[in-house]
Amino acid sequence: MPQGGSVPTEIATGVVIDSAGSVADATNYYWAGLDGSINRVALSGGPVTVLVPASVGSVINGLAVDATYVYFAFSSTCNASLGAPSCPTPSPMASPIMRVPIAGGAATVVVTDYNVDGIAVDGKNVYWIDPYDSVKWASLASNDGAAVANVLAEDSTADVGPVLTDGSVYWVSGVEIKFVAKPQ
Repeated sequence: MPQGGSVPTEIATGVVIDSAGSVADATNYYWAGLDGSINRVALSGGPVTVLVPASVGSVINGLAVDATYVYFAFSSTCNASLGAPSCPTPSPMASPIMRVPIAGGAATVVVTDYNVDGIAVDGKNVYWIDPYDSVKWASLASNDGAAVANVLAEDSTADVGPVLTDGSVYWVSGVEIKFVAKPQ
């Protein structure tokens, strides 16, 4: 729908969006499906393109886009019910942040971490919330999945975000909105 308002225009039907939500760029709308798929449709409408097929048992826990790639994070969240065995200790391989070319192609790992919850990209770095203890970032310069996770801010109550501006990274911590300067 145009910003000035009018009647909404349908661009796709039967779309079921996961809690990771959706993002858009100047030409396409992207979303994570409940089945772990990553999908694209032109903002003008048309057929849905599946960029990453369904991945049984996988939950997408973050979605971002830049001029070249759609980035997504698989969750390592474990919800142990009362009386069930507790969740395993997180492992660095538990939550990969991956990317797939907007035009389609193979998905590749950018970086792995314990538990990724929400991601953002700025063309230079990828940022995410590690709800265990911090706000983190990694350089996008590495194309072989060997990027290193760096701590941007220690925060054991970080739970929503990140959101980027030109020079800062914002996130929600409990009932506060916090920010820190981007790495140089």
